[in-house]
Amino acid sequence: MNKKIIFKDILIDVLLLILPLWMIIYGLIELAKGSLFHPDVFVLFGILIIGPISIFRVFFYQSKIKENNGWKHSMFYQKFLLIFYITFLIISILFWLMFLEIIPPITW
Repeated sequence: MNKKIIFKDILIDVLLLILPLWMIIYGLIELAKGSLFHPDVFVLFGILIIGPISIFRVFFYQSKIKENNGWKHSMFYQKFLLIFYITFLIISILFWLMFLEIIPPITW
């Protein structure tokens, strides 16, 4: 596979995840400091944004793996990113369900 295509795929993934991951990290830092400006909202919105991104990227990498004639013949980074986005998708679905109050939110 061409190195430019690999670089382009990974660059797109990094650019898509910069803002949500920054929001999560910034919110966690402000929570640890005890900020009064509701940093928990940053964490929540970061996780909620990752959900739709993960849905589209799971379908993208699943189609790439099918295009390469299955799991055994696909590139390592495609397998890794597919598993990475599936775990993000599961976490995000749980947070969406709590945000929409379909399941009760976790209280600490």
